[in-house]
Formats: sequence, structure tokens, C-alpha cells
Amino acid sequence: MTSETPKLSEEIKADVAKQHNLRPVQTVEKGVLPTKEEIQQERQHDDLKKDIEGFDESKLNKVETQEKVALPSEEDILKEKTPQLAADFDHNKLKHVEPVVKEHIPDADEYVREKVKSEASTFDHNKLNHVEPEVKNEVVVTKN
Repeated sequence: MTSETPKLSEEIKADVAKQHNLRPVQTVEKGVLPTKEEIQQERQHDDLKKDIEGFDESKLNKVETQEKVALPSEEDILKEKTPQLAADFDHNKLKHVEPVVKEHIPDADEYVREKVKSEASTFDHNKLNHVEPEVKNEVVVTKN
């Protein structure tokens, strides 16, 4: 079996083999102690567990549950009957009614808008006269 470790340069080998002057350090382990409240909660929890485990079941009274029959209200009965009543409904009992379509009367603003639209669509462009634009003030554009 051949060794496939990489060859190190002489400079790196010298640095690794050289004695290093490091300061000695003491390792200090710090343990966090629980607070007074945590100890109190733990004791209370342990006491509750002991009380539950040591409970005498013979001190309990035997009780039989009584189930009362609750009758549905009139509203509940009507809700249940509604789908059946709708399915059994006789459509011949209905009276024929002609629908009345009410027309909307436009207010002043709507009337003006409609009037402007109709005038613009029927405007005769042949009544216009050709006018050459006249420049009264000459504007000079300067670049900064």
C-alpha cells in the first residue's frame, strides 16, 4: 500500500516543527444554576405528580350520566322541511305578472354630456375656415 499524502515544502515543514510560545490557559466550566422561581415551579410540578399518583380512587362517587332528549324547535323543523317544500311546490298556483321597466330620467349633468356627444358627432367640418397661426411672442430656448 502506497502513501498518497501530499509533499510539503521545506518552509511549511519548518513552521510545523518549530516550537510555539503559547500562554497556558485554564479552562473554566460555568454551570448555570436554576433561579428560585424555576426551583419552586419544579417542586410544585413534582408535588402535583405525587398527589395524582397517590390518589385514592375509592373516594370518588359513582355517577350515572343522564342524557336528556332535546326536541327540535319550530325553526329547526322549518329549516329541515324547506328543501322538500320547494320540490313539492305547485307552479300552477303562481300568477303571471308583466314586468314593468322603469326608465331612468337623466339629471342636468347627464343631459349636458349627452348633448355635447351628439353635437360633436354631427359637427360639419366644412363650416370651418382655414386660419394661419400668428406668432405674437417669439420664444427663445437656451441650453444651460
